Amino acid sequence: DQASVSIVLDSCGHNGYMHRAPSIWNWLKRTGFELNTNNYNSYIECLCRIPGRVGWDRALSLMKEDMRAPGDEISDKPLIEEKTFNTLISFAKKKQFEEAEIKKLEAWKEQCIK
Repeated sequence: DQASVSIVLDSCGHNGYMHRAPSIWNWLKRTGFELNTNNYNSYIECLCRIPGRVGWDRALSLMKEDMRAPGDEISDKPLIEEKTFNTLISFAKKKQFEEAEIKKLEAWKEQCIK
C-alpha cells in the first residue's frame, strides 16, 4: 500500500540506501502503482539526501514535471504541498546553495501555497 511505499523510501533515505530508491520508484511507476503526494514527498526527500547536488536537482525536476501546483484541478498528478517545498528549501540550505537560488524557490512556494 501507499504507506508502505513511503516507509521503504524513507528507510532508503535515512539508512544510506538512496541508490536503491530510483529502481524502486521506477518499478512502481512501471507497474502502474497509484503513488500519492506522501510517496512523492518521501522520494523527493530521499533524493535530496544524495550527497552533492545531483539528487537535489532530480528531486526538483520530479516536483516540476510529475506534480501539480495547488489550484490546478485539471491534472490528476499528485499535489505539491508546503512540505514538498520545505524539503527542497531545507536541503538547499544544508547543501549551502546560493542564496539567490533559495530565495527563488521560496518565492515560488509563496506563489503556489497561499
